[in-house]
Amino acid sequence: MIIILFPYRFNNYYFKKYQIKELKKKFKNKIEVHDVFNIISKNWYKGHKTKRSKFAIIFNSIFQWESHIKEIIKKNNKVFVINTISSNSIKSLYIHYLLYKYNVKIIKLNSPEVHAPSQSNTLYLKILSFFKILFFNFPRFLFLFRNFFYSKLLYFLKFDEVFILFSGSKKFLLTLNINSKKKFYIDYHSSDFANFLSGKKKHEFKNKKDFIVFLDIKAPAFPGDDVSLNDKIIYDVKKWYNDLNNFLDKVQKLFCKKVIIIPHPSVRKFKNIYYDKKFVVSKNPDASNLLIQNCKFVIANGATTAVSYCVIHEKPVTFIYNNQVIKNNPTMLFETKSLSKVLSSKIININDKFDKKKFCLDINRNKYLKYKYNFLTSRKIRNKKNSEILKSFAF
Repeated sequence: MIIILFPYRFNNYYFKKYQIKELKKKFKNKIEVHDVFNIISKNWYKGHKTKRSKFAIIFNSIFQWESHIKEIIKKNNKVFVINTISSNSIKSLYIHYLLYKYNVKIIKLNSPEVHAPSQSNTLYLKILSFFKILFFNFPRFLFLFRNFFYSKLLYFLKFDEVFILFSGSKKFLLTLNINSKKKFYIDYHSSDFANFLSGKKKHEFKNKKDFIVFLDIKAPAFPGDDVSLNDKIIYDVKKWYNDLNNFLDKVQKLFCKKVIIIPHPSVRKFKNIYYDKKFVVSKNPDASNLLIQNCKFVIANGATTAVSYCVIHEKPVTFIYNNQVIKNNPTMLFETKSLSKVLSSKIININDKFDKKKFCLDINRNKYLKYKYNFLTSRKIRNKKNSEILKSFAF
């Protein structure tokens, strides 16, 4: 039995990300998603509200969840929990204690799945971030302190076995916040690469290279992840999208090709009222995979994980930012420049003048190949799907 223990509202975006449809086929009635948002995250998470997936089981109290997990253990010899929750409160710590008490086997997805540069070596950002949090965002300071405190307490629970699934190279593993007697490291595809392997082969647009893909982020039209930590960055939203629309319009004229906007998958079903109506907006759940493979090139708004599809399909990508990012979000700018450098790509400030030479129209195959095997997948599992990998040790 496999349980995905999830801290947020388990919506259709996560349903696709974790390939639940494929896992259901492979494991039939031996897989469940436990949405514990109402128990551990409801009081502090302020992200965009979305409709939950019908597949998720929603729990409103720890006792309700404990009762359910006890019934599962009675009926199954082996219970594996893909644990995606952090220990940042007494309730989340207690859930970890129950996992320990009932001796379930823990699975951790422990790779960033994207180049995630550390700011610790950037003194300016490190100092700026510290003082910003300490003096201007004390609620976030308390949140980070609680997270640190409870994670230290969690380490006193020593689980028998932890299965660590990693995508790409071990050297980029995230810090493991759980202690165990035995650790098993298992090669696993990133969610984007896994969905590419399982994706549809049809093409949404038949004419190859007749269009340019623009990968957008959630903010500022929709609440970003920063909102959940009371760290909302204030942008001039109208100016943001006026600048973006003008930039994309110039791109269409410069290359004589239409631009297709792909919104962030978590808000793809919602209408962004700020997009100019002249642009095509794809709401297809598989848009990144289907469109990037056939486009001329890609423009990415920041260091989005969807850049994985540029690497997979060997498409050049140009990153963009604007003056508001320079002023209000140096962390985003740092991450964007770092990813651009790793891929030997180019980066444009859309508030500056530009021509065709400013865009990346070719790829560095060696850099792309290195990125693929550092963050997305491994040569050892190129002929396997994630569902097959899970089944090989969990059943």
